[in-house]
Amino acid sequence: KENNLSVIDELYESYKRKYKTNGKSWYENEQSKKGTSWKSKLQFDIDRMIQQSKDWEEFLKKMAEFGYEIKHGKHIAFKPKDKQRFTRAKTIGEDYTEEKLRERITENQSIETPSVKKRIGNVINMNTNTKVKESKGYEYWATKHNLNTMAESVIFIREHGIKSVKQLDEYIRKSAEERQNLQDKIKEIDKDMQLLSDTMEQVHTVKKYRAYYKEYKANPSDKAFFEEYKSQ
Repeated sequence: KENNLSVIDELYESYKRKYKTNGKSWYENEQSKKGTSWKSKLQFDIDRMIQQSKDWEEFLKKMAEFGYEIKHGKHIAFKPKDKQRFTRAKTIGEDYTEEKLRERITENQSIETPSVKKRIGNVINMNTNTKVKESKGYEYWATKHNLNTMAESVIFIREHGIKSVKQLDEYIRKSAEERQNLQDKIKEIDKDMQLLSDTMEQVHTVKKYRAYYKEYKANPSDKAFFEEYKSQ
């Protein structure tokens, strides 16, 4: 501008606006406008793990098991093992700071955790248990425990209309089948969720290189763009 080369300066300013917007690369900025930034998969996985976690420690464990490296500090950050850089969760949105993530896990549990009946305990064998033989105090506790357990068992049997050993065996068999069916369904759901997550990653990759390709085809003489993205 000092040398009255305003046309060149305007072209340069236009280039900076096009390829370096708000600290993001041209591609990331374009994807952000469309609502399909490369962080969408991380957001999707975080939301999934929050739904599946009962506390913060379990959430971190599940994220690690799902293939993320985690960096703790002022702002928690995640990195898939196939990426080079960590991403601060807070950059996804205001609900993804560590404080908000912790709150969401707590709220999720207070809303979704159903009341569960206490499981009936096992009867302790008073004749073979070593602790019973060595400690009078434990023997007293075990006797009381067995009486309570048998009482709870009788109440349970009456509540379910069980009047014979055959009916009890049938109830146990059906309960075992239902439990196995639930476990199979959970495995199928986990498999479907993993497939969906992988598909999102593949779609993101296709969109990424398609955007590069379209831009290059539209401006084949743009050497600055080519040099910046040729390694992609």
